[in-house]
Amino acid sequence: MRSVPDPIDVVLCCCLYIQLKALDSDSGLNGQVKYSLSDDVSASLLYIDERTGVLRLSRPLDRETTSQIQFTVWATDSGDDPKSASAEVYMHLC
Repeated sequence: MRSVPDPIDVVLCCCLYIQLKALDSDSGLNGQVKYSLSDDVSASLLYIDERTGVLRLSRPLDRETTSQIQFTVWATDSGDDPKSASAEVYMHLC
């Protein structure tokens, strides 16, 4: 797995449902990926399904109080010596 070198920009105008996908060419446990968010993302804002990579808002957001969210998404394989890759995500609310 390799990290994404450039930030990913997302413009959010209504509800959020994004399917993230990490590719790992290994087989068995080494090829099974689990997703997570950086610790600086409040659990009250976003939720990611560790198995499917589906990212959702945990609650409606008010653009007046939260105009953007910046966080890191991690993909980690399930091998004995787990390997991880990450991507920076910038969400802009409209």
